[in-house]
Amino acid sequence: MLLAVQFSHPQSTFHQWRQHRADKAAKAAKHERRRKQVRNLTADEKKIVLRYQQGNTAIWFDRQHPVANGLIAQGILAQTAVNGLDYKVAFALQPWVRELLLEDPTLTDTAQQ
Repeated sequence: MLLAVQFSHPQSTFHQWRQHRADKAAKAAKHERRRKQVRNLTADEKKIVLRYQQGNTAIWFDRQHPVANGLIAQGILAQTAVNGLDYKVAFALQPWVRELLLEDPTLTDTAQQ
């Protein structure tokens, strides 16, 4: 009984090890979900992402641009600025997407075909 209490105590080495493994597995699963999300973008979405991959830090789109709005809804792009005069909005690539593309530039390959 004492042994079970010792291993379930939040400060035990075993509990810390188990929590570390669970955190590591959750992080790996999230990373893989995000890779699949970028890999499964449509060709039009990948064309936009490719523009960021080629060095653009912000791209202006019409506020009603359907592809850009879809990428915002997916968490791929973030709005950075608004020009109220001509209804344009600047979007930037989310940092996690940029990191994935640096890690694996082939995720946008279908846009290059």
